[in-house]
Amino acid sequence: MWRYMESQVPTVFTSSYAEGIERVRNHKGRYAFLLEATANEYANTRKPCDTMKVGANLNSVGYGVATPFGSPYKDQINLAILALQERGEMKKLENKWWYDRGQCDQGITVDGHNASLNLSKVAGIFYILMGGMIASMIAALGEFLYRSRIEARKGNVRSLVGCLAYLQENDEFQTYASTCRHTQFRLEILSVLASF
Repeated sequence: MWRYMESQVPTVFTSSYAEGIERVRNHKGRYAFLLEATANEYANTRKPCDTMKVGANLNSVGYGVATPFGSPYKDQINLAILALQERGEMKKLENKWWYDRGQCDQGITVDGHNASLNLSKVAGIFYILMGGMIASMIAALGEFLYRSRIEARKGNVRSLVGCLAYLQENDEFQTYASTCRHTQFRLEILSVLASF
């Protein structure tokens, strides 16, 4: 990657963050600028709101406060920063200065559409899935009833639905009830159903 970047004319390297961000804006998607995550997030919240971070961070490092060697304030500063982090104050400060005071709406792309997915954006997929499931269940039920009626006409009655279909085809229940190969209880149910 280094050799490729080094061989490009004009050079892909920049002398400052501002120059790199400007090149990203001017090259309309043909130039990517690698920079520190904090500077990237800050630049993405500034007008003209036409840049975005792509992918995860490559590395994670912390910041420090420089003090003279042997300074008596070093330990106090470390403890204060640690206490701020533990209470969540550092995250609140980051939100206050980066996002709350940003010039761009977070999660909104250049064309005005929301960049994140939510239920309303994927609901159509679930509607199609539910419709397909309902249609397949109706088709399976229709096929089962059709096949039962065909079997009943042939006299091969093997199911309760087949018996019902067979009995519907024939008016005399007592004559044909013996062809249903079910227990006495099922025959009694059939006689009750046939009386309606």
